[in-house]
Amino acid sequence: MTTLFSSIRASGFHRGPDRLIGGVCGGIARHTNTSAGFVRLLTIVLALTVVSWFVYVVVWVLAPDELGSIPLERWLARG
Repeated sequence: MTTLFSSIRASGFHRGPDRLIGGVCGGIARHTNTSAGFVRLLTIVLALTVVSWFVYVVVWVLAPDELGSIPLERWLARG
């Protein structure tokens, strides 16, 4: 599991500091150099499908924050 989390950190993608819920849209906006508002609007439009909610939650759980902390890794360490 450590290799998985190290690979995720090495990807360069991080959840953004501009957060409304989990920072996923802010992270995508920063990574793609677009507006966080645009990414949020696109997410709302895509939220009409169940698949987009699943993808959002998966990214939220696997994407590190600015300090490199990955929620799933923290949750697994507790148990």
